[in-house]
This record gives sequence, structure tokens and C-alpha cells, in this order.
Amino acid sequence: MSKLAYLSSLLAFCCCSAQSEQIALADKTIQTAIVEEVNALRAQGCTCGDQYYGKTNPLVWNDQLEAAAELHTRDMEQNGFFDHRGSDGSSAGDRMRRVGYSWTAYGENIGWGYTDEADVVLGWKNSPGHCRLMMDPSFKE
Repeated sequence: MSKLAYLSSLLAFCCCSAQSEQIALADKTIQTAIVEEVNALRAQGCTCGDQYYGKTNPLVWNDQLEAAAELHTRDMEQNGFFDHRGSDGSSAGDRMRRVGYSWTAYGENIGWGYTDEADVVLGWKNSPGHCRLMMDPSFKE
């Protein structure tokens, strides 16, 4: 599976985490590039389908969410599928719990076949459901 497919599966949005270990988005790394693209969109606001979302808070990186996403990416790669459900039937919420992440609400965007980080975010922006997840102000990570 390409690095970009891996990155696309990393983006999970969560709010109200009880045990989050957050780090600031300081370094331009392969792991944070998509989050930075999403934050640029959140900083300007955008229309998702027929609903406008105004400017909102930036997301911050969370290592536990990365771990959950990496497990799902490996599962998809090893078992030859592309879906929000794991090969064991797990949801993103199940995978987050497995790595010790406490959440009250979550969303997950996955992507495949994009050329770069900006292309991934543009694809999600053009899909109302994915766009809403990126722009939801209740999501913090």
C-alpha cells in the first residue's frame, strides 16, 4: 500500500478525549501533511454539500489515533480490502479503544489512489459527508 494510502487512512477525527496526548503541528512531516491541509481548509471555512461551515479550530495530531489508523491500514493491506470496517468487523471506534484512546464522538476519512496530500483533501472536500467530518467544529484531533 502506498504511503499516501497509509496517510489517507490516518485521518480520524475525535472530540472530548479523556486521555489525549496531543502534540502541536510544528514539523512538516509525511504524517502531519494531511492534517495541515485539513487545518488550512478549517481556517478558511467551506461549503460541504448544501451546508456552509465557517472558520473553526485547527486539529492537533494524536499519536494514539495514528496507532489506530496504522493498525487499520496494515489490516487493509494484508487482507486486500478498502473499507471503514476492519477484517474482524471492527469500527474506527473499536480500533481507537484498542489503543487506549477514549472518545465521545468520532469520524473517519480514508482514501486511496490520490497523488498528494492536497489531492486527498480536495477529494474529501468534494464529498459532502467527508467534508462535514473535516469541518465539524466539535472535532479537535
